[in-house]
Amino acid sequence: MSLVVVCSVSGSPGVSTTCVVLAQAWPRPACVAELDVSGGDLQHRLRLPDGSLPPASPSLVFYQARSRAGRQDVRGFAQPTAAGVPVLFGFDSVEKAPALREWWPRIAEGLVTSPVDVFADLGRFLPDSPLTPVASAADVLVLVVPPSAEGLVHARHRLAALQGEFEQRRGRPRIGVLMVTRHRDADRHVAAMRTVLASLPQVSVLGAIATDTGSVHRMATKAMSRNDRLTRSALPVAEAILALLPQPAAVDVADSTMPTTAGIAPPGRGQVREHKATG
Repeated sequence: MSLVVVCSVSGSPGVSTTCVVLAQAWPRPACVAELDVSGGDLQHRLRLPDGSLPPASPSLVFYQARSRAGRQDVRGFAQPTAAGVPVLFGFDSVEKAPALREWWPRIAEGLVTSPVDVFADLGRFLPDSPLTPVASAADVLVLVVPPSAEGLVHARHRLAALQGEFEQRRGRPRIGVLMVTRHRDADRHVAAMRTVLASLPQVSVLGAIATDTGSVHRMATKAMSRNDRLTRSALPVAEAILALLPQPAAVDVADSTMPTTAGIAPPGRGQVREHKATG
């Protein structure tokens, strides 16, 4: 299936939450892989469907160990959560990251060949990141931008550099950018984002996901409904990302043993509007 990596440039908040809510809004089976080398926090924030804390295993460390023998199906290592999205939980401390440096290409191969779509949380993605093999293997790279002038400037420079890094990869990955901001400010900030990124026509402006503390707290213990502001804002963003993926990509739902997220699907499921790259 497809690999969508989500990351930030200058410590933009909301990357992990963005991955989870996009997987919830996704119209086909998906899971989240927490790959942030600075350490993950979803294992401490989310709960299992029965309300208990997720156990230490399986996790990314176990997935990496099994990947030494060849590609591994991520479904065997992702844990079900009350949010309705299976999650491959990441490192519990930054000290464990260096041991995986040489194995990221193998991990990327496993995620790309997964029978379900994978949203990979890369955290802060800087030049020379050990996660570059994962980003390079992705179908779409989504950069999360903060709602500030300096954040947009940092994003523009990083996006230009990423285009250069990926241009030899036959068009993979496609690059999109979204902003996490207050709902009432979304239109204004997205317009500013389009203006600042106008010099990068190959970068798709995906829109904005609303900040909603209440929804984030509810997500820890139960699947969100489509009436949540966070979910409503994620639906068109998910649709825009889906339109960037290689087409067609037939979905064999019967082959997936994972829950199909939280039962949230955008209007017109299966009929994605054309989404042109904008700048």
